Amino acid sequence: MRIWPLERVLVLPAVLRRPLLLTAGALAAAAAVSGGVGLTTPSSTAAATGNPARATAALVPGSAESSARDLAARGDRVSRAAQRTGLATATRTASATKDASAAGAAAAKVLADRKAAAAAKAAALKKAAAAKAAKQKAAKQKAAKQKAATLRKAAADRKAKAARTARSRQRSQLASSNPRTVARSMVAARGWGSGQFSCLNSLWNKESNWKVSADNPTSSAYGIPQALPGRKMASAGSDWRTNPATQIEWGLEYIADRYGTPCSAWGHSQRNNWY
Repeated sequence: MRIWPLERVLVLPAVLRRPLLLTAGALAAAAAVSGGVGLTTPSSTAAATGNPARATAALVPGSAESSARDLAARGDRVSRAAQRTGLATATRTASATKDASAAGAAAAKVLADRKAAAAAKAAALKKAAAAKAAKQKAAKQKAAKQKAATLRKAAADRKAKAARTARSRQRSQLASSNPRTVARSMVAARGWGSGQFSCLNSLWNKESNWKVSADNPTSSAYGIPQALPGRKMASAGSDWRTNPATQIEWGLEYIADRYGTPCSAWGHSQRNNWY
């Protein structure tokens, strides 16, 4: 039988998966479990070599069984520790995976937010550009309308000025003419017939007897139409004081605006003694 030194290490397969330093009692228990093959204690060694003084360390059967149970329990503890370690590792791995997934989702959200912000900015810029273009277009249209209105007004002013000039020349030519003759031609020019001139003749016979310088002593009425005050006739011409054509033009315009026709004005004068 082979003798193993007490200091040697017994390697236990598949139980502890690592070497363990065994005491003499543990060696004896292992030898008992394995059928007593190849293992001795110092006491058994002394007995085999004829040294009874050291044979007091002989193995006790109960101690071997206890040591085997201890070894099995220790193996179970090691196995459970390994399971716990594996579980902890799996937990850490799952946590790391979850964290990585959360980080990926966060990164994707940041990227999506950036894209959305960029799209919103581009849309805002496009909208601002469209608004600016619309504003510029509106300004150009407004300027064009104002320019057209200015041109129309200028043309109308030129036309009115030309008409005033023509009337002024006509009035100058008619200044020495008979006031009734001048009035008859102006009445016809307005589209009124001879009956309207007859009413006008009666009206102004009553007011001034067709005198250019007729001045009402009880008021400031003046001229053929007895304008009150006389300076109102300046709207027809600056020569309103002396030119019968200027006074007649103003008087006919007043009658048309206030009464519509000379006959309507004459009827009002008959009823109220003024027009």
